[in-house]
Amino acid sequence: KTALILKQVHGLRISHQTVINYASSVSAVIKPLIDKYPYKIGNTLSGDETYIKVRGKDNYVFFWSAPVNKIITSYKIYPVRDTLCACRSINDCLSKYQKIPDDLTLITDGNPIYNAAQIFFEINDIYFDLHQVIGVKNKDEESKKYRPFKQIEERLNRTYKQNYYGTNGYDRLECANSYMVLFVCFFNFLRQHSSLDFKTPVDDELFDDSMLMPERWLKLIELSSQYHIN
Repeated sequence: KTALILKQVHGLRISHQTVINYASSVSAVIKPLIDKYPYKIGNTLSGDETYIKVRGKDNYVFFWSAPVNKIITSYKIYPVRDTLCACRSINDCLSKYQKIPDDLTLITDGNPIYNAAQIFFEINDIYFDLHQVIGVKNKDEESKKYRPFKQIEERLNRTYKQNYYGTNGYDRLECANSYMVLFVCFFNFLRQHSSLDFKTPVDDELFDDSMLMPERWLKLIELSSQYHIN
């Protein structure tokens, strides 16, 4: 689509592969910004998994985010859905804190991989409360109380899927994860949310109001350079 738009709107002929190469390069440049930015995320995080196709096979997106301000804290795609992936995705979240909150609360579905992950972290002296939302109906008090948080994560899944469908799947897992970095960058720094009074999740006055979207992307690419040092 990008190559077609450039041709029809600007008369610029580039190949689909050129677009992929450029997106992969920008993804590599901007990933340290996404992973190391000093987010303000609070003490409650919710997580969920969804699936995408890579060469026709299911691969799994592990999304985590802060329900209050919608900031995505973990986003990697894995070829399997197991305890190791759950541990890695939770560790991605923990890395966003300078100090892990004493009252950290994680909210997930009923998948037992999260129970196993909690045990793993407890063995390593990292503690958090885990609350699980079971099924689609509130048959227990815990599910009733925490389902709104889970639904926020499900809406994030749908937002990602709406963007993903246009790709018709991916040829390689590396390409899928490159695209994911760009999606998370857009979602955290550039996408306005109605539930946030049409502000972005990261609302740190990084941009002048007069800046258009291409200028904002360039600003983020420039800003990312300082996060490559460490």
